[in-house]
Parts: sequence; C-alpha cells; structure tokens
Amino acid sequence: YKKKDIVQMASAFNSELNILLAVTDYGDYGYKRKFYSETAKKNLINSLDQALADISLYMGNSEGREHVGLLMDFADIPRALSRDYLDFYIRIKKALNDEEQGKSCLIYIVLPAEDRYKIYSDSVFTNSVERVADGFILRTHQFDQDYGEQRRGPMLPMLWEDHLSIDSIVNYYTQKAGIPADRLVMEIPYFSKVYINDSIFSPQRPLIPLAECMNTVDAPRQIDSLSYCFYRELDTVSYFYDDTLSLEFKYNWMNQRGLGGVSIYGMGYGHGLDDTDMEEGFWELIAINFTEPAPRMLFAALGYLLCFIGGGIVLSLIFHWQVRFGLREKRRSFWYYVFFMVVLITTVVLLVLPVHKVPVIVKLVALVILLIFPLGKTALKYLTKIR
Repeated sequence: YKKKDIVQMASAFNSELNILLAVTDYGDYGYKRKFYSETAKKNLINSLDQALADISLYMGNSEGREHVGLLMDFADIPRALSRDYLDFYIRIKKALNDEEQGKSCLIYIVLPAEDRYKIYSDSVFTNSVERVADGFILRTHQFDQDYGEQRRGPMLPMLWEDHLSIDSIVNYYTQKAGIPADRLVMEIPYFSKVYINDSIFSPQRPLIPLAECMNTVDAPRQIDSLSYCFYRELDTVSYFYDDTLSLEFKYNWMNQRGLGGVSIYGMGYGHGLDDTDMEEGFWELIAINFTEPAPRMLFAALGYLLCFIGGGIVLSLIFHWQVRFGLREKRRSFWYYVFFMVVLITTVVLLVLPVHKVPVIVKLVALVILLIFPLGKTALKYLTKIR
C-alpha cells in the first residue's frame, strides 16, 4: 500500500470506506505450540499502529484515524492457545483504540469453516471475542480435501445432511456459539476450483481466476446438484465455479438466514470477463441483495403532494356545511367519496414507501388508477353537483 496508490484511489471513490489490514500467522509449519514472546507482541502492535496511521493518512485523515482497522485471520486456533489468542485480541483492541490520542481501530475476526477444536463452543471465549470484534467473516472456501469425491466446488455445499456444509456451520456459530446472525458476513470466493476427474486431488493449479475459466474453457455448463454451483468438464479436468445465477441462490439463502452481508475473496479474480454484462452483473447482484436502493424523491414528493388533496377533502367536510349537505342528500356520492379516499390513502402509502419495499411498477399502477378514477363520468357528475 506504500508503493501503490490503492488506498488513495479507494478513498477518492468513497470516503466512507473502511480499510482493513489483514493480520495472520499462516506459515509452512502450521501454528506454534507456544505463543509469541512479549517482545514479538510489542513489535507487532507497534508495527500495526504505524501501518494504520499511514493508511489513515493516505485516506486523507491527517488529524484522526477513522475508517481503518484489522482483519484478524487466525482461523484454526488450537484449544491450548485459545486463551493466549483472546488476550492478544483484547490487548490489540485496547492498544489501538485511544480516544485521547485520536486512535480508533475496527477489529474483524475470521471464523474457520470448521472449528476443529470447538473453541467457539466455549461461551466464555465467544462472549469475550464478541466484545472485541466489530464483525465476523465466515470463511466457507478453505477446507481439507478429505470430504470425499462428492464434495466439489469453490465453496462448501449449501446443504448436506450429516456432513460439513454452509448451513451446518452457520447453525454452529449462531446456535452453539451464540454469535448473532447479523454479525456474520459470509465470504464468497471469486475463483474457479480445478479438479482432476475421478480424483479428489487437484492439479498443479487448483485455483484459477474466474475470468480465466469463463473466458477460455470451451465446454458446456453443467449444474452440480450438491454444491449448487456450475462446472465445465474438459478432457480429464473439471472446472467448478459460481456465476450470477448460482450466487443469486446463495445470496437469497443468506438473506433468509438474516446474515450480516457478503465478503468477496479474490475480488480481482472476477475482473476481465469477456462478457461485460456478466462482470457488471456480479456487482448488480450484490447491490440488489445487500444494499439500500437510492431514494426516488419523485414518488415520495407525489405522495406528500397527494396528502394535501386528501387533507383538502377532509377539511371541506369539516368546515363547509354545503359539502356535508350535498353528501347527505346524495348518498351515492357519499360512498364515492369514501371509496375515493381509500384509493387516495393507499396510493399515498405506496408512493412514500421505498422502492425496495414497493416496486416502481406498483407505484405507477397505483398512480394511474388514482388519476383515472376521478375522470369517470359518474364521478365528475357528483363532484360538479357537490361543488
């Protein structure tokens, strides 16, 4: 981020973006049996403090440190070290959040697809982590190869009885661990996973960009009924991937479960598609499922304007005896007034409600009905007489 202007570019497009620095200890030898030394902890915290200050400065925040934080990616913590990692999280949160010094730091924590050591089933551990974390990223695409030949795809299966699946891990973290569903953000990979046919082992390049798969692999698209993703079979190799159709199903499922949102892993892997509609469709799909539509002030303004019409009718009944007399003499016109007011109130409500609650086509139909309704010959006749 110091050599490239990625932070400046992101902030220029949207000053409200939160930029997180990933912190992890993945290595060739797995997790350590002993936790880091005190010197290593101090060095790391000081380095992170300086890095967040730099990022905040690049974002244009010279006085304060807003919209920056850390993505703590220690996803497979042994039970013996759970307390050490918890203390480490708490220490980092405290050290990098100091109102007097103008410091603030968001903390997001990555949850593994499989909690091997069941540390999140410990309520004391989970409750303490919840107080530290601003959100949780649920990783659904990194797992061992020992789930059998049936389980293929870039992600875990959505539903798979008696086996590890996205549904089962969401149930684990929300029910067993007690993490609120709206604090879980599910991570979706933008890569294609490659398998050698009739084998659970992947070839030399097990992961390739989604663009490469969809642009260069010339084979019919088929549906994988277990993973709810698509695959293309070419000679002895199969390419499994998600496109807008399969992601639409998964996003709908996430919304039904009340999850907090979606995270994209390998975002650049989705760029460069020959089909520009498909490339733009990935972002449109996220906008439809996880964002609030821009307000349409035209419909809201029309709705409030119609309120004056309804108010005028009601006030005329209250303050003008001629109107009340006319309605008493013409009972049919009275029922017309009642029906007209019902239509008017319904139209106002439909126009004022946001577009994601009431589609534009419904608003237009209601408005047309309201405009046509008073133009009927009978309606015009009664209105003229009462006037």
